[in-house]
Amino acid sequence: MPNETVPAAATGLPNSPTSRRFFLGASIAAALVPSPGKAEAAECPRIVSLAGQRSEARRAVAAAQDAFAEARARCLAIWPETPAELRYMPGCPYERMGVMEEEIDFDGNRVWLADYLAKGIRWKGYRVPSVEGLKAYLDKFPRDASRKTLQRLLARTEDLQRRRRQAEISSGYQAADAALWAARAELDRVTRALAEAQPRTMAGVLAKAEAMAEAASLCTEQAYMTRQLLGPAIADDLVRLLRSVPAESGA
Repeated sequence: MPNETVPAAATGLPNSPTSRRFFLGASIAAALVPSPGKAEAAECPRIVSLAGQRSEARRAVAAAQDAFAEARARCLAIWPETPAELRYMPGCPYERMGVMEEEIDFDGNRVWLADYLAKGIRWKGYRVPSVEGLKAYLDKFPRDASRKTLQRLLARTEDLQRRRRQAEISSGYQAADAALWAARAELDRVTRALAEAQPRTMAGVLAKAEAMAEAASLCTEQAYMTRQLLGPAIADDLVRLLRSVPAESGA
């Protein structure tokens, strides 16, 4: 036989090696389930309960993600941008004093200067006053000649931070963010419990496989965690159940 590499697309299998292993394992499990009714009746009640809990937790995460997206949009609409007078070029005297930090946007990414980027100059963006840096400097040098100027700069920076916090609260952004993390934590808890539970039938293995198949729609961290937990668990369950088939048949 010719030993040629066959593309995954030609076999109808997923591209990812991990997804292919899961697909094949789930296919084996599906082929070995005698009948849904009989398998469900014999399945471990804990597996059935956890599978239901995970479905509910997954729906809660989806709802929390939608609510967070809406709250984020509301927050962005009222988010106070950094005033031009609080933006300084790299190398300014304040930077040498150690009271500046890089400016970041709403999502925590660095703010880049568009026309510099167009010229291929990738510098680190504007510098903005740092509340912590200003306070530390004023405490360390109480008699500095620039003290009054730095105090005004600190007051304006603190006012900007205060208005941003108010925007997060009034838009519901903070509450939506907390709810999203709580929903993800519950989904993680149920997923870990499902991975640890030992199914009695192939229907239980399929319940784990279905949970693993949903990982692609989760955030990056949860998708990775789900695959890392359920992948080995499904493999172990398949080996254990397949090994028990001859003994049961002989009995």
